[in-house]
Amino acid sequence: MIADALAYYLEHHAIKLPSANVQLGAVERFLVFFGEMTVDTINHICVEKYIKWRRLQPGRNGNKSIGDATINRDLSVLIAALTYYKKKGLLDKVPFIEKLPEPEPKDLWLERGEVDALLHACESPHLTLFIQLALNTAGRKQAILDLTWDRVDQNISIIDLNDPAKKKTKKRRAIIPIADGFDKILWEARNKAVSSHVIEFRGKPVMDVKKAFMRTCKKAASTLRERAMRTQNKHKRDSLIASAEKLDKTTPHTLRHTSASWMAQKGVEMSVISKYLGHSVSKTTEIYMHFNPSHLRSGSEAISNSMEKEYVESHETKEPSKDNIVYLMENMTGMFKLNILDQKKKGSGFCEDLTSLCNKKINFGAGDEIRTHDPNLGKVMLYP
Repeated sequence: MIADALAYYLEHHAIKLPSANVQLGAVERFLVFFGEMTVDTINHICVEKYIKWRRLQPGRNGNKSIGDATINRDLSVLIAALTYYKKKGLLDKVPFIEKLPEPEPKDLWLERGEVDALLHACESPHLTLFIQLALNTAGRKQAILDLTWDRVDQNISIIDLNDPAKKKTKKRRAIIPIADGFDKILWEARNKAVSSHVIEFRGKPVMDVKKAFMRTCKKAASTLRERAMRTQNKHKRDSLIASAEKLDKTTPHTLRHTSASWMAQKGVEMSVISKYLGHSVSKTTEIYMHFNPSHLRSGSEAISNSMEKEYVESHETKEPSKDNIVYLMENMTGMFKLNILDQKKKGSGFCEDLTSLCNKKINFGAGDEIRTHDPNLGKVMLYP
C-alpha cells in the first residue's frame, strides 16, 4: 500500500533530512488522501484529484489557496518515497507522477524607501536586527536564525553562515564580509546579547520570525497608505500605494532577493553575487542580469554605430553635375512659363518681365551680379 511506502520512507530516510518537517507534513496529507490505496492505483487521474483536493485547502501567509509550487513539493515527496521504497527492493515499479509546470520566480524586491518604512515599523529589536542581517548578507531566513556569535569574527570582519552542527545541503551558505557601518550595529547587538545566537528574544534563540515579520509588513503598508491619503501629488500618491501593495506581499525571502537586486543594480559582477547567494553563476545570471545588462552594452553600441554610419552616408551632400543643374533649371523655367501663361490671361505686366528673365541664358560662377543659394543645386548661380 501507499501508506506502507510512505511510513518506511519517513522512518528510514526523511526523518534525517534537514527538511524533515516539510517531508512529515506532506506524508501526513498523503495518508489522509490516499488512505488504503495501493501503489498500482496511482495514475494521472489520481494525481489530478489530489491536486484539486489540495487546492481546496487554505493557503498560508494570508493566501486564499495553495500555490502550484507548494503542490509540486508535495508530489516531489511522494516520488521520493516511492523511489526509495523501490531502491530497497520493496517495490517493482514507480508509477509516473507528473508535476505541475513550475511557476515563474517572483520578481519582488524592495526599494530603499520601502525598506526604511519596514525598519521604522519594527517594534522588536530582534526583528530589526534580522532585517539588517538579511539585507547585508543576502542569507536565507533559517541561516540567519541559526547564526551564532562565534561565527561573527570581529577581527577579520566576516560572517560565516555555515552551521558546523548541520549537514550541508544543496542550499549552500556563504562567508560574507561585514560591510562598513554595519559592523557598529553588530557590535552594539553583541554587547547586549544574552544567548549565543545573534537573533534572540528574551534571552532565547528565535525559532521563526514569520508572524512578527508579517505583522511588521502590514503595519508599514498601512502607514504608507495613510501617507498616500494625505498626499496631494497624484504621482507620489500612486507611488506610495504601489509600495504598500509590495509590502503586503513581502516575505523574509524578499530581503534576500532585494539584497541581490541592489548589488546587480550597482554593477557587481554576477560571480560575486552568486557567492553571496550560494547559487551557480548561470542561475544568478538568469535571475538578476536584467538589473545590470552590461553584457549587452557592446551589442547595443555596435547597432548604434552602424545606424549612425548609415544615416551619415544617406545624408551626404553630393556635388551635382552641370548637366543635372541645367536639366533642373529647364524644368523650373517650364514651371515658370506655365504660371506666366496663367498670369497673361489675367493681363499682368509683371509676366512680360518674368518671361524675358526665364528665356535668358543661365551662367555658372561667381560675380558681382545677382546671386542665389539653392540648396537643391549645391551651386551659386549667377544671373547676368
